[in-house]
Amino acid sequence: MVGNVYSWDQSNWESDIALAQAAHIDAFALNIAYGDSSVSTSLEYAFAAANNLGFKLFFSFDYAGNGAWPLQDVTALLMDYASDSAYYLYDGKPFVSTFEGPSSGSDWLAIKEDTGCFFIPDWSSLGAQAATENAGGIADGLLSWAAWPWGNSNMNTYVDASYLQFLNSSGTPKPYAMPVSPWFYTNLPGYDKNWVWRGDDLWYDRWEEVMFIQPDFVEILTWNDFGESHYIGPLHEEQFDLFEMGPYNFVTNMPHDGWRLFLPYLIDTYKKGIASITEEGLVTWYRINPLSSGCSTNGTTGNTASQLQLEFSPEEVVQDKIFFSALLTSMADISVTIGGVSLPASWDKIPSGNIGIFHGSVSYNGEIGVVVVTVSRSGTLIASVNGASITTSCTDGFMNLNAWVGSAVGEIIPAASPNLKISDQVCIAGNGTGNFNGLCEFSCALGYCPIGSCYCTAMGPQAKLPTALGVKGYPIASGNDDYDGLCAFACNYGYCPPTACGTVSVPLATPAVSPFTPNTCVNGTGPADISGLCRYSCNYGFCPKQACTCTQTGALIPAPAATHSVSGYGARGEYELDSYNGLCNFACSRGYCPDPCNDPVPAYLSSSGTILVPPEIWTTSDPVVGCENLPCTLVFPPLTLSTMTTISIPPWTTSLVESYATTRVATFWGGTTMSLGGYLLVTQTTVITIQAITTNQIPVWEQIIPTDEVGPLILNMTSSIDLPTTVLTITPTPPSGTTQPPITTTITPPPYPWSQKTRDSTLNTKSTTWTHGPPKSTCTSGCGSPCSIFCNGPCLTCHPFGPNAQTNFGGPPGSGGGGGGGGDSGSEDSSSENESSSRECSTVTATTCSTACVSNDCSTVCYTGVGCSETGTEWFTVGTPVPGYLDDMEIWPTTTTAAPDPSLDAAFEAMITSDYPEYASRINSVVLSTTTLSELPTSTVFITTVITASSPKPTPKPITNQGGGFVVAGYTVCQLEACEYQWEIFSVDSATPTFPGCSTDGALYSSVVTTPPQQTGPIPRLGPFPANGRSDCYFDRGIDCGVNGGFSFSCSGCDKVGQGILACDLQEPVSCEVDRRESYQAAVYCFW
Repeated sequence: MVGNVYSWDQSNWESDIALAQAAHIDAFALNIAYGDSSVSTSLEYAFAAANNLGFKLFFSFDYAGNGAWPLQDVTALLMDYASDSAYYLYDGKPFVSTFEGPSSGSDWLAIKEDTGCFFIPDWSSLGAQAATENAGGIADGLLSWAAWPWGNSNMNTYVDASYLQFLNSSGTPKPYAMPVSPWFYTNLPGYDKNWVWRGDDLWYDRWEEVMFIQPDFVEILTWNDFGESHYIGPLHEEQFDLFEMGPYNFVTNMPHDGWRLFLPYLIDTYKKGIASITEEGLVTWYRINPLSSGCSTNGTTGNTASQLQLEFSPEEVVQDKIFFSALLTSMADISVTIGGVSLPASWDKIPSGNIGIFHGSVSYNGEIGVVVVTVSRSGTLIASVNGASITTSCTDGFMNLNAWVGSAVGEIIPAASPNLKISDQVCIAGNGTGNFNGLCEFSCALGYCPIGSCYCTAMGPQAKLPTALGVKGYPIASGNDDYDGLCAFACNYGYCPPTACGTVSVPLATPAVSPFTPNTCVNGTGPADISGLCRYSCNYGFCPKQACTCTQTGALIPAPAATHSVSGYGARGEYELDSYNGLCNFACSRGYCPDPCNDPVPAYLSSSGTILVPPEIWTTSDPVVGCENLPCTLVFPPLTLSTMTTISIPPWTTSLVESYATTRVATFWGGTTMSLGGYLLVTQTTVITIQAITTNQIPVWEQIIPTDEVGPLILNMTSSIDLPTTVLTITPTPPSGTTQPPITTTITPPPYPWSQKTRDSTLNTKSTTWTHGPPKSTCTSGCGSPCSIFCNGPCLTCHPFGPNAQTNFGGPPGSGGGGGGGGDSGSEDSSSENESSSRECSTVTATTCSTACVSNDCSTVCYTGVGCSETGTEWFTVGTPVPGYLDDMEIWPTTTTAAPDPSLDAAFEAMITSDYPEYASRINSVVLSTTTLSELPTSTVFITTVITASSPKPTPKPITNQGGGFVVAGYTVCQLEACEYQWEIFSVDSATPTFPGCSTDGALYSSVVTTPPQQTGPIPRLGPFPANGRSDCYFDRGIDCGVNGGFSFSCSGCDKVGQGILACDLQEPVSCEVDRRESYQAAVYCFW
């Protein structure tokens, strides 16, 4: 998935290619989506890496992700790369594939003529016969995407058989690319994907099927498709941004690398017929959450109605088992424990001659705890895996249906191989569906396993055949010619079941539907108001379990063609769920659009969170977008232009900051000194030349609707063109007396344009209005992508949210603080309920510098941010672009003395306010206004000793004689075995309950302890210290940062003692762990 690796450079490609080569994989199929601006750079890195390592690559054009590829673009890419020595050739021709795109099949007549390519597409949506015949049989072969079993069944080869049948039907056999995959689970409703297919034994079963079929090609699905859980490559967190479109990340800490362990043996056996074993090993995989855990599935189904499959509940599909495979040279023992409890594990599959891959599974049996799987022989350990725990703890409240995979290898041993090559083996076990099963079990065990009727599950030497009886068997009248060979073989050897075979030839009927195609829904019902809708859709196999109930199954009834351009959506209220939207779209596009689908407003609405606006926004007259529960983020699709357009990008000037470690002595208030590790910062200005972008799709900035917006609002669209990364070699400028080698780093410029001088006439040909309303639909194809970096600015075209809108400023150069999601949130001036408002804005810059000094050594850091201000007249630009995002350079901490009191201007305070949460202060149930007392944005990873940073101070306010109280801002900084506790005391004028400001008055206490506080125990009492004229003041922090902990603050002479709950810094998970910065605030505690 090339689109997932937009941040990779050549070294990243080389790292993963090396892993693939170690697994004996020959080539990567590069899935590339149309209109992805990162592809060109990624391909350059990929082919450079492949050439360095002697690896092969070929293109797989994705016609589903962002829409169809234009013929000329496909031709151009093939012409550019087909002659590259790393491009994979078959019979001297550049090999090329697709993911879907059958409607563009006729394009390949010209593409093949111009490029001479060998074309094997995946047109699985058509089925094998139609795919073979598509565009006059233009395909040179076919790839199937049917790598996963149906419903509660194990994997079979019936779909493979259909491809082989039709690819060989012309008399000249065409190649077949057989898919192999270990798992499938996705829970990404934002992409209209939320289902699971049975994994379980699949990785073992599918390779057994490969050995039997011996296809022309094998394609493993996939290396890095994390969103569908069928990755076998290493985890790459930089590719996890897609989980923003789902309820949780189901891939973190779920490695699949172990599935590659036996690939050298399997691939060598497939390609050469036999392989050697020089190292025994063990692989195990399982789900960490039992089905009985009580965790939410978020509506996940087994199978998916979107592919006209009968849907199941997940518990009907996946099994609570631990699966294990071992590559062994002789019989060995398998043992499994969960939480120390031994389970009755044994081998289910044993290779012929006891050499090869053994496989088995064992039920959880209700146990939870750490999983240990061990293989031993005669009491001697071969390999053992200490795996992740089986747990009833949910992942963010959800049941994770992804697999955890672990592996281990034994010692190097003398090479050993099976006795027989694959070509000398036959099927020795097999099964069939329905009435075929008995015949298949009998015949496959004897070496006769016709692939069109049965599927082979094990191979080995030919068994001794029973005595032939000379009986000729035939299918009975209710059968068909798929029984011919089976009845003839089985009846001759003594097995002639009357339910399938007889001894008299009778006329046979040709079934309208293949007996090997699973049943689907053919009738259903639903709640009263949508019962008709469910009856209609379920009749044609589209029966989503979350909305309808299937009442009858059978062979799929072909639905009428989707000839109507109208799209239906669930009516506002209880029918606004995605499951109802799917029903309405299915039915309305075929001419049946009942009342629950008739929403009179042609809008694309979502309840809250992030909404992907569908591409129809560009073709709808007076389009309306919206959401109901605020705040929400509107992610717009790219605008597709009628022709390819070249966009020139001017040179980009940015600042790069180098950091050099240094040690300084800090003197704390009270005379305490400490050696602090800090950094000397050096800024270099760099001008980067960026190549022109040729595209026919213009990405658009996302827009945020704030909490207090009323609307309606006219939205101003602004382009957001992703720019390629640039690899820079920087010559360091360290302090005198030291030298540093050149540094190579990858920098990503912010999206272009960096400023907007006039309204974008291309994107704003019509008025796009946001209204406050209930949901309607989200995008499923050709969608835009949510912001991942550059999300806090710059403000290119401000939201029309009024003069009081907050302004976000970027972080320090190189920190990734720039970039935008379409503007910043704020509040709208009151407008008439029936009128839309549109405002124009400009970008401005603000720079704030802070100086940190220890002894006589000082360093200054400047923060430059680009924000927005309302002008109401015209668009213009002031200042410079925001900094770029450095992919591989640290964000370093700033060293300061304890509790400095920097002077912060209004712009810097605005940045702090917008980037950090605000907390409400309470005293005697009276809510005081909020203020921000969080730390400055420093690193959360401490490299040397203790680093202490100050909290920003509100504007000082003199103390009056009308009474007052205290506000406490406290935090803890720990590194290794040393922690420092620090707080700052502010006084407040009680006569002003709106809490306009505080003065810095009182004392600050700091200390260093050798034993950090434990999570289960309170931090030692801090104090005594004087504050605001009071003595013997103490601050007590409770057990944890949650509601069960709390704090108290008291001083001698106070008649009221404050108590409350810690409000932890939300930059990090709520935690009191060592080595994790904590920031907490106390309310106004003590009045006098």
